Formats: sequence, C-alpha cells, structure tokens
Amino acid sequence: MDIKCPKCREPWDNDTIHDYAGEIGSTYAEVSKLFRTKGCGVAFDEWGITCEKSQGSEILSELADLLGDDIDGYASMVEDLGL
Repeated sequence: MDIKCPKCREPWDNDTIHDYAGEIGSTYAEVSKLFRTKGCGVAFDEWGITCEKSQGSEILSELADLLGDDIDGYASMVEDLGL
C-alpha cells in the first residue's frame, strides 16, 4: 500500500518504512512518526531524499495529524479521497 508523504506528496510503499527502520537500527514507529510529521526527507534522511512542500500537501498533513499512528488509516483515507 502506498503512503503519500504529507509534505511533498511522493508515494512510498509502507514496506519502505519497515525496511528503512531495520537498515538504520530504528523502529517502524519512530520512522513512521517522522514520516507523517516531518516528511520523507526527514524520515529517510540517510538516503538523501529531497522533500519539498508541494501544493495540496496541507490536506495530507492535516489527515496525518488527525490519524496519528494509524498509518494504514491515513493511506486508505488518502486513496479513498483521491488525494
């Protein structure tokens, strides 16, 4: 399932968060929190990802805040709303 970055709207596979957390010796919870609060550029900083705010990202950011740790719910809602 793809999860859109709430900052730049780049789609990421949920498994990427798991893989990256294992790669850097972190946890899924820590990396997914960074992803939903700061964007993919902060969450995946060791990969050198560029993440710049894009038009329409405010809605994604608000949804991510509202759903908190429910990353699957966030991804589903974004898909259902066609964002």
